[in-house]
Amino acid sequence: MRDFPEIQELRTSVNLDNISNNKKKEMLRDLYIYSPTVTNIINAIDEIMENASSYPEAPGLVVYGRSGVGKSLLCKTYLNNFPRYQSETDEAFQTIVPVLRTTMPEAARAKSLVTEMLRKICDPFYMNGRNTITKTGRLLDNIKDCQVKLIILDEFQHVYERGSTRITQEVTDWVKDLLDESHIPILLTGLPTVESIIDSDEQLKTRFKNRYEISPFNYNTKEDQVAFLTFLEILDMKLPLPKKSNLSDPKIAYILFEASGGILRILMMQIIIPLTIQAIDKSHQRIGIEELLSKVSKIVDHNKFDTIKKIVSTEFTKQHKTVKQLDSKKTACK
Repeated sequence: MRDFPEIQELRTSVNLDNISNNKKKEMLRDLYIYSPTVTNIINAIDEIMENASSYPEAPGLVVYGRSGVGKSLLCKTYLNNFPRYQSETDEAFQTIVPVLRTTMPEAARAKSLVTEMLRKICDPFYMNGRNTITKTGRLLDNIKDCQVKLIILDEFQHVYERGSTRITQEVTDWVKDLLDESHIPILLTGLPTVESIIDSDEQLKTRFKNRYEISPFNYNTKEDQVAFLTFLEILDMKLPLPKKSNLSDPKIAYILFEASGGILRILMMQIIIPLTIQAIDKSHQRIGIEELLSKVSKIVDHNKFDTIKKIVSTEFTKQHKTVKQLDSKKTACK
């Protein structure tokens, strides 16, 4: 089971003094911070994986949400936590694939999907086989040999987006059969339309009862704000910068929320990571308020940026300018 790590311990886990700038930037690529919602989903999936053999039928799971909220991060978490490895047997080496993740091809048919899954599991003859039945049999053999514990079908909404109802039915029937015959939990991820695809088939609906929604961060209630501020505090502690950037300060947090709309991908890819890289390149101790506002001005429209600027008081800005000047002087003295 996973919980938020102790915030006080995060900053002492890595000594940045002897780490090159390039290495610090590489650390950003492996920066995994989870919202409370995603943490709860990971715990639920872990529990199902650990106890899958106890179920008379393999459990089906669904994780859905709008683009950018963290579904891909969830999938990457399982690939990182359960990596492939080589196991030596009496006869040869066997590749063990605890988690088999496949992105659904657009307008996928059953045959194209099973072919892609064979490719992902590194079957050297994944293109061979004239029909779906033959390929499915080989996939089931591979799943057993590779000791797969979880199957992830990402972007499952592609089943319907450009395909006909008949093709959609063909693929959903194949997924049901795979769940039954492999007896391995299957996780479907995608946009909210995934739910309607599943609910349109009664048998699929009853098999995929474990459903979880990942929503953007919100800022309406005190509980929402605490969750977002806690996330930012942990993120701040994990950034490869010498000092905290005070991301969880209520005013900075509000700026980050308004600029990102609570969407994790926007927050990280368009704001936090570029600003952290900029701070590393310029040998700054932290992300500065001026740099933050400059970045935000390029993301939001003019009217929204004017509103955000009003949130930042003159005293607040002066305080951060003073801190930045002190940081620059310390850097110059080194």
